[in-house]
Amino acid sequence: LFDSKAKTVYLNTVDAYGVNRSKKFTVSIVELTLGMKKESIIKSSENTYQYACDVSGATEGISNKKVTFSIYAGDNIYGEPIITQVQEVDNNFHGTNKIFSLNLEKLPHGVYTLAVQMSANITGSTQVIPSNILTHKLIRFIPGTQGALFAVNAPEKAEQYTNAYLDLMIASDETNKNYTVEIVIDGKTEQPIVAAINTLTTKTLYFETKGTYTVTITVVEMSTLT
Repeated sequence: LFDSKAKTVYLNTVDAYGVNRSKKFTVSIVELTLGMKKESIIKSSENTYQYACDVSGATEGISNKKVTFSIYAGDNIYGEPIITQVQEVDNNFHGTNKIFSLNLEKLPHGVYTLAVQMSANITGSTQVIPSNILTHKLIRFIPGTQGALFAVNAPEKAEQYTNAYLDLMIASDETNKNYTVEIVIDGKTEQPIVAAINTLTTKTLYFETKGTYTVTITVVEMSTLT
């Protein structure tokens, strides 16, 4: 296995007649990786979200390093995105909690899937090296707009020494209704989430013990105010 720095590889061959041939060539491994932490998306205003992710991989032999944010309606991230925002990254940057700002002003009220991917060119080439893709549910909440909203986020893979979790979001948007999220984990009823009128409410469920869990989540109308 090679690391991200250039390595010289020597190849020696001997044919059936005992003739030796040798060749050397340089191999460079260029890899880009994005990592997502809990609290990756922080709402800073009605129209803006701050997105934090870890950026790692090659810092040499690349150019035009950038992160592309694509927002899709529903769960399908393979169609045409509604919004695409591209933000440049310093080619030498390698670190945690890189902050990006997402403008959601053009999005209507609803639940969306955000797909995040980093890419770069090999120096002196048009070849593009893509990173992994991170996905995250987000809610564009516009107070006073009809239609309750609900979304769940979970890590794509468990991180070492970190508890598994689910992030729940519910928006009660009508002017005279409250909504509640009923949560049952392995048959045990948890404290429900109550979304007050015209608010976006969040809750995180942590799973501290190793194992498999069955989680049932139900969104119901709790009350109508008169």
